[in-house]
Amino acid sequence: MKRQTLSTAVLSIVLISAMSSAGSIAEAQAVNTFQPTTTTGAWEDNNNWSQGHVPTAAEKAVIPTGKVAEFTTAEVKKVASLEVQTGAGAFGPDVEVEATGKIDVAGQIDGQTTLTGKEGVTVSGVVRGQKGGIAGAGGDITIKSDKEVVVTGDVVGGEGGNWGGRGGNIKIDSPTVTVENSGYIYGGIGGSNDEGKGGKGGSVDINAETADLTTAMRVEGGCGGNGTDGGDGGDANVITPKVGGTINGKTKIETGGRGSPNDPSSGVPGQRGKLNLEGEKISLLPPNGGLDGSRISVTAYALADLSYLYEGAINSPDSITIRTGAGGIINLGGIPTGVNVLTAINSIHLITDNVLLDPGVLIADITEPDAIITSPGGVGGIAELPEITGPEAATSEAAGTNYTLWMGIAVAGAVGAVVLGTGLWYSRRRWIR
Repeated sequence: MKRQTLSTAVLSIVLISAMSSAGSIAEAQAVNTFQPTTTTGAWEDNNNWSQGHVPTAAEKAVIPTGKVAEFTTAEVKKVASLEVQTGAGAFGPDVEVEATGKIDVAGQIDGQTTLTGKEGVTVSGVVRGQKGGIAGAGGDITIKSDKEVVVTGDVVGGEGGNWGGRGGNIKIDSPTVTVENSGYIYGGIGGSNDEGKGGKGGSVDINAETADLTTAMRVEGGCGGNGTDGGDGGDANVITPKVGGTINGKTKIETGGRGSPNDPSSGVPGQRGKLNLEGEKISLLPPNGGLDGSRISVTAYALADLSYLYEGAINSPDSITIRTGAGGIINLGGIPTGVNVLTAINSIHLITDNVLLDPGVLIADITEPDAIITSPGGVGGIAELPEITGPEAATSEAAGTNYTLWMGIAVAGAVGAVVLGTGLWYSRRRWIR
């Protein structure tokens, strides 16, 4: 009898526990739908929500097709998840939502926007910063997740206000960032200025462990605004870790274009923005992968794969620097003689221990101007460059080509060359004077 009582008690406890858990799950999955009596209403108005109150941190907030929520206060909206359906929208001077689950934007959000979806953020619609006030900055866009951010729509910084306001910046921070299917990320345009320099274009900053920019339309800093002098273009930065960080680019990554002077006879154009990529492995993939901007800097600690790219794929009105860590590789295979993949107005520097080229192709055949190759220097048994006070000739016995040393810096072929498989490698293991 006692045993039956004990079993019944245990069963009761289990049932109560199960019911409690089911209730918690049901509460976590509760949907609170935005349903104002008109098309537009305030997010903060309890009467505009199906549950009779604004969404809580335990509820999924849904803005359905045909409805637009206005964010009238700057406080962070904390929800379990957020869905902005196609044909729906949200706007306000400060649109900030934090979700313990996912955020899915298929409609449009306008304003200074911060979206934090711990389980992921997907933008298939549009997220756009608002235009700045007089001389004010355009709206910034910040998207964060603990897991992934996927952009297949548009993320655009706000235009700077008249009288030289800065364009809105874009920052995306997540372990995985994917921009695909014509996804478009564009810093805000700098504001125009009739009595001074145009506004600087907004910057684009992507921080991730893996950045897949494979089928995107474009990732680009904002253009500088026009003015008595043109505004400078916005910078573009894609940063991944030194160990394990990967960037795959099958689209153009660009900095913002320079603004124009209102009167070219008296004013000067702005400068293109700077471009910086960092990671363990960086690949720019044909047919559209490439970089365009002022002072392009690529740091690939293990591998920079630039193989099979096209004429002018990496182009700068200033300089290009591509570097690896000690023992790293810059792969320029699959590029025939006469196809200048790297083009710059001032200089091209390759700082690496190894450059891979097709047989019979010299670095001077595919860069304009001729790229300067130097070693990361003295690490892992690599010889230090010799001290030189002026120009001297140097010859690579294996390559059979003359090169020049300038002020202790070795240009293109001042290295031994060895054949590995079907590729030609420039090896930093021997220096010839």
